[in-house]
Amino acid sequence: MKTPTLCLECVTPELLDLLNCPSVKQRKHPIAEGPLIGWFIQPHIDAAKAISEICDMAVALDAAPLDCIADHLHPWAFTALVLVCGCRFGLEKTEKIMGWPARSGKLILAMTLDDLIRAAVL
Repeated sequence: MKTPTLCLECVTPELLDLLNCPSVKQRKHPIAEGPLIGWFIQPHIDAAKAISEICDMAVALDAAPLDCIADHLHPWAFTALVLVCGCRFGLEKTEKIMGWPARSGKLILAMTLDDLIRAAVL
């Protein structure tokens, strides 16, 4: 696996600027609003929606909940989660940014969402 070109360890002003980009709100959520993708079950979809709301809240009000998620996850997992749920990039684009093999994003994101659900971080 290649080294990701983008790796976020915490919430930064640059991340908040990225989340605040007007085009982000116009994009469909790749997990919550798209067709049900094989690896994602209803708890994953609910968690993805919650993370999107947390990302929106981080821009408008309070970044603490997003910081909590960042503290719990490995930086590459947090980065992928923000790209998919916060920036609403598709899985293919996220895989390219992260340097992952094609079609691996679904599994990695499902495992990351499982980890957040089990740890009751959301």
